[in-house]
Amino acid sequence: MPGQAGKEQALDLFEMSRPELLAHLRRVARDHWDRYGQPMSTNDIRWSLEASGYTGDPRILGAVFRGWTPVGWTTVKSKANARPIRLFVP
Repeated sequence: MPGQAGKEQALDLFEMSRPELLAHLRRVARDHWDRYGQPMSTNDIRWSLEASGYTGDPRILGAVFRGWTPVGWTTVKSKANARPIRLFVP
């Protein structure tokens, strides 16, 4: 699937270029999981991008959940026209 390959390449670039930000975002995601214990999506940690001062590509949030298990779907809560996004558990 060409679209999936392109997505994975973009996520790889985030891993290489912003490892410190990804480590921070992954801690935020893990803390959220530890606190609530509910499946989560990028909606649940999107606030942390602004809080960290990051103003780049928000698709970096897709790299946060690498290695987590997808368990369902929700709707994005941003400017992305309410498209479906995955829910994850660690």
